[in-house]
Amino acid sequence: CVPFYMEFERGSPASTDNPNGEESPIQKLDEALFLLENSRLLSMDLVFINDSIAEKQDNKDGGSSKLFKNMLLEYAKRKGMAITMKGLEADFESFTAVEGLLTVSFTSVGAEAAKGSRVESVEEKTKRLENRGADGKLRERKGGAVLAGLE
Repeated sequence: CVPFYMEFERGSPASTDNPNGEESPIQKLDEALFLLENSRLLSMDLVFINDSIAEKQDNKDGGSSKLFKNMLLEYAKRKGMAITMKGLEADFESFTAVEGLLTVSFTSVGAEAAKGSRVESVEEKTKRLENRGADGKLRERKGGAVLAGLE
């Protein structure tokens, strides 16, 4: 799972000093492809999780999710990867590649919270994932975006 939010992924391109630039989704895809190339016994789900409940949401030009999706599609086309998309290219939910061994999908903390669970209402799960202090401000969630995608 790859969490992302405005301060983490937007800004300058990746460099030695800042490996989490805007090429981050491509780096993650490359890592997954490397692992799959070297073992046909693996299958992998790569989940990009937008921290949509963050105080500073990235809505510029359609937001980080749209940026990531476009970058990954362009990269796949350049590499000649055969992919199968779920949804329309303009706003797809996921895609599979490497003969179905790799699934790349997108979600958000808000979307995962909205699902609720057997033991929590939507409101309770949202409140837990937001992790707000008594002052109403977001506290550090220590991987809250990752947590939301793995539950």
